[in-house]
Amino acid sequence: AEGGEFGSNETTIFDVPFMPTSVPSATSSISSSPSMSLSPSHSPSSSHIPTETCYWIEVAIAFDEFPYETEWKVEQLDGELAIDASNFTYEPSYGYDKERHCLPVGRYQFIIWDEGDDGLCCLYGSGNYTVTSNDELIAEGGEFG
Repeated sequence: AEGGEFGSNETTIFDVPFMPTSVPSATSSISSSPSMSLSPSHSPSSSHIPTETCYWIEVAIAFDEFPYETEWKVEQLDGELAIDASNFTYEPSYGYDKERHCLPVGRYQFIIWDEGDDGLCCLYGSGNYTVTSNDELIAEGGEFG
């Protein structure tokens, strides 16, 4: 779905997955060749516990002059909140925010709105947003009202 002109908000419904990605473990590493150590390791050992498969989405926003007016969220269609990004008070004017989140399989909606009803573009700057998953476009836009 694509967006451009909309009132004070825009909503895009999308399905997860686009393409699967597993949550990486902080202690796992992959080697293409076996290695052997003759000295003992003092690091704790860990087991690989199966994790729920999730799918990465990335939300990138180029703000206008008033980033604190911008809010967005991703929620399941039943209204359960998955991601909330609503405090851009300290972002600089014309700044940039990029966030990656991993979502389990499901149906979601991305909602973005602007408190000032002037959007991210074009009255007070040329801001915009994109939502992608594995380089596949889910939503984009910038003009509100």
